[in-house]
Parts: sequence; structure tokens; C-alpha cells
Amino acid sequence: MRKMRAAAAAVFLLCVLCALFRFPISASAAQPMDRREEASCYSCIRIEEGQTLESIEEIYNDPDLCESVHYLEEVRQINSLVSDRIHPGCYLTVPCYRL
Repeated sequence: MRKMRAAAAAVFLLCVLCALFRFPISASAAQPMDRREEASCYSCIRIEEGQTLESIEEIYNDPDLCESVHYLEEVRQINSLVSDRIHPGCYLTVPCYRL
């Protein structure tokens, strides 16, 4: 339990720092779309009951700027997710392609 709290605190701190400096967490080597650099920021969000990666993608992604499959890959990479399983109350860092 202590390790989980420490990990959650570390993720939250990283999200705050990213929000303050608007500094991308991940410098992905593969650029899936030419217009991908148009993401204006990264946000740290708290997962609510019933949310999935796909429902989060619908909120924060603009499919004209980044295809869904690439957006979800980026979210998994940024957050070191090995599956699409997410839990309410946890935090995710997500790129914002839609304001």
C-alpha cells in the first residue's frame, strides 16, 4: 500500500511539473502523423468510475490531428501501461490535442 501511494504521488508530482512547464514527458521516436506536434499540452487527469482509455481519448484527442490508435499508444507509453486496464481514482497523463 505504501509503494502504491508513493507511486501515485510521484505520478502526480510529474503531472504538476509538466503542467507548469508544458514540457512533454515523452519524446517519442516515432511520429505517427505530421501534425502531431500541434498538441498544445499534457494534462494529468483523475480516472473516474466507468472511464476507459477510449472514452478519455474521445475527450482529449482530435482525430484530425492524431489517429485514435496512435493517441492510445502514446497514452500507454507516457504512463507505462502494459494493458488498457485503468482504475478509478488513479491518475493518467494525457496529451491534449483538443482544447
